[in-house]
Amino acid sequence: MLAVVKDGHVLLREARFGSLTMLKKKLISTTLALAVVLSTSACSNMSSQTQRVLSGGAIGAAGGAGIAYIAGGPILGAALVGGGAGAAVGALMPHK
Repeated sequence: MLAVVKDGHVLLREARFGSLTMLKKKLISTTLALAVVLSTSACSNMSSQTQRVLSGGAIGAAGGAGIAYIAGGPILGAALVGGGAGAAVGALMPHK
């Protein structure tokens, strides 16, 4: 909420950033962070390569969405591209 004083009266308005409200943006970012944490915590019964693919995809999707959010680009498209690139890098990483 944004408090605006006009003619001695306090008016409450919803703070807007682009087409989404700040509350919706906070909800989306919290949901994405929770999804990343939950998806990477379920890796205990996977092979190390599968873990790298999943982790790389999650990190890439979060990074792509974050960069698109900052730059004002399409968040979903950037998350898809980042996730695909992260999963590919994770799959190609050598086993140590």
